[in-house]
Amino acid sequence: MKALSFTVLHVCCWWWLSSVKLISQCTSGDIFLQQQDFAAASTEYKNCLAKDPNNADLILHYAEVLFLSGMYHLAKIEYHGLETDSIHRVIAVGRLAQIYDTQKNLAKAIKYYSALTQIYPGNPNHLRKLGFLYQQANEFVQAVESYRIVLKSHSSDLLTIEAYAELAHKLNDISLSDSLCNIGLTMDSMYVGLTLLFAKNKFRLRDYQAVVKSLTNLQVDTDLNNYYHKLLGYALIQTGAIDSAILHLQRSLLNENDPEYALYYLGLAYEKKRDYSVSSYYYQEALKAAISVNIVQYHKGLARNAVNLKDQASAIRYYTEALRYSDDPEILFYLANLSENFYKDKKKAIRWYEKYLGSKTQNKENKEIARQRLRQLKERNFMNNGLKSNQD
Repeated sequence: MKALSFTVLHVCCWWWLSSVKLISQCTSGDIFLQQQDFAAASTEYKNCLAKDPNNADLILHYAEVLFLSGMYHLAKIEYHGLETDSIHRVIAVGRLAQIYDTQKNLAKAIKYYSALTQIYPGNPNHLRKLGFLYQQANEFVQAVESYRIVLKSHSSDLLTIEAYAELAHKLNDISLSDSLCNIGLTMDSMYVGLTLLFAKNKFRLRDYQAVVKSLTNLQVDTDLNNYYHKLLGYALIQTGAIDSAILHLQRSLLNENDPEYALYYLGLAYEKKRDYSVSSYYYQEALKAAISVNIVQYHKGLARNAVNLKDQASAIRYYTEALRYSDDPEILFYLANLSENFYKDKKKAIRWYEKYLGSKTQNKENKEIARQRLRQLKERNFMNNGLKSNQD
């Protein structure tokens, strides 16, 4: 979107500058303006205006010098004075739109870009920019409408396709965003911004093969940032390329301020390699960095590794900790199963199985196993208690 904003700014600047007459009734000011000596030009125009304060042409040139030298707070005063001038109004409206956009005054930027769309209804740059401003202001319905109007008459406008696809992704309309990306990439398969967004959409759609293909091809021509190395790493895990996944996930950790998910994915990768000790290290590191609701997954990963390392006590501890962060009923099943194998006294296992059967689990297979195990454990307890009573 930064590239979009820059492009629109460049186009608009070219149009406005070409629309301003270089010759006014202040010859010395004009000379300094052509030489881009804005300080001297400002002084000369100000002197000329002192003699002819109502000269709209001089006011415009003075405003342009203020604008070009970055004195927006002064320039906009002069441009506002020209809004009712029939000759210079268009330039004034355009400059005010640009100034208020630069100053992050969204309401007024929208006002003046809306005016430009009325003046030049066939210019897609103003409508596209208006859509982006509405998007920044969280006025998404108006943003979508602006993008649709552009594409209705300029269906090959890739900047608008990208902007609309970005907005659709933000609004969780992943199917629409994916469709727009496909349209854009059909026109320009090397469009980096659309390719990156395409990968994000495919990641959300769990089409991991497409993620791997698009990002692998893209990294030939450009460097992926940490975020996309992380996406590619996870996608590679899902497609079975574990060693390549580890490489990209480790690269994503370079100078990373938010390493939580990359550490978790590394834990998953090493778990799939059956290197459970290294996997547990990364799950522990993810726990240290954790600020998300995903923390339960790190405890579950540690529990699985503990089971594979024959450390049932640790597995029970990690699953018990996972229960603090999740109401996943399957954790109850795992705790029941581990407790049955670990403790001589089966009372804890019985309690966990009872809790599991009283939960809202949809796992019919585990539910049937739990019923059978609970019945057998209760029968065993009954028999043991009966034998104990007879011995007494």
